Amino acid sequence: MTSVTEGAQEAVTEATETATEEAAAATEAATEEAAAATEAATEEAAAATEAATEEAAAATEAATEEAAAATEAATEEAAAATEEATAATEEAAAEEFSLETAKSFIEGSSLSDENKATLMDLLAQAESNPVLAKTLLDQIKATLGL
Repeated sequence: MTSVTEGAQEAVTEATETATEEAAAATEAATEEAAAATEAATEEAAAATEAATEEAAAATEAATEEAAAATEAATEEAAAATEEATAATEEAAAEEFSLETAKSFIEGSSLSDENKATLMDLLAQAESNPVLAKTLLDQIKATLGL
């Protein structure tokens, strides 16, 4: 070979080696940059996920506490309303169940004619005796299931 050919060959080999080394270095730098970017993105995503989870937990806790308070208040109101309604019903029933009411209930009941007659006689006697009237009315209520 001639020295010119040898020189050209050496120049080509040197250029190829240099280009290969530069390409390897560029590839290594790009890989390191991509790894760093991936790590940073992963850390940011983890932080965002943690923050969102904490916010969701706080919102859930607050909603649960509000619902519990509302339920308690509604339960207390319902209990008070039930007590008032029960008292009013009992009061109305006591006021409305008189001797005349008892007579109507007895007449419309499914009691035998003999039992009806006995109760009507007792009611007649109770009209002049308030103590007997109350006792009798209580017994008639029990008999009729009122």
